[in-house]
Amino acid sequence: MLAPRLRLTGVADTWTCSRCGETHDGLPLSWAFAAPVHWQWLDEAERQARGFCDADFCVMTDDAGEAARFVRGTIEIPIVDASGSVEDAFVIGVWASLSEASFDEVVEIQKRDDNGEASPWFGWLSNRIPVYPDTLNLKTRVHHRPGLRPLIEVEPGEHPLSRDARGITRARALELGGRWYHVADA
Repeated sequence: MLAPRLRLTGVADTWTCSRCGETHDGLPLSWAFAAPVHWQWLDEAERQARGFCDADFCVMTDDAGEAARFVRGTIEIPIVDASGSVEDAFVIGVWASLSEASFDEVVEIQKRDDNGEASPWFGWLSNRIPVYPDTLNLKTRVHHRPGLRPLIEVEPGEHPLSRDARGITRARALELGGRWYHVADA
């Protein structure tokens, strides 16, 4: 299995990691997956034969021969005690699978850059977020945002990601970022 390709961004700030005790530059508050985990499982030849994946959309033939469709968006976990607008959320760029009809609607709205209202679409989270117990196939709602990637809302529940999605402290955000930072280094 391929490891997720992660991207770390942040403001010019430092933080002390609770895992290693080191001081690091850049707040670890934004992470992203380059593709759905289903795409990452394929080798290059299989990818070429089974579909395409760009920065926003991924379509592939799954192992059962059916078309699987994914859209890229962000989970934005509010930081409830944020000290400034730059660090008001812990952001995870993820992929959600959608039905054919929902995918077609999202593609059309994104193509038109439609500012109108659009209903949220049901989807399944399509990444394993390494700082949480298995997140693959958690239920989601995909919300259109004009000019931005869709907002992906994890369905409320008892999963730790669902609980965190309601809001976390800055300390919890740094703890999650520190854990993910060390997964990325592994």
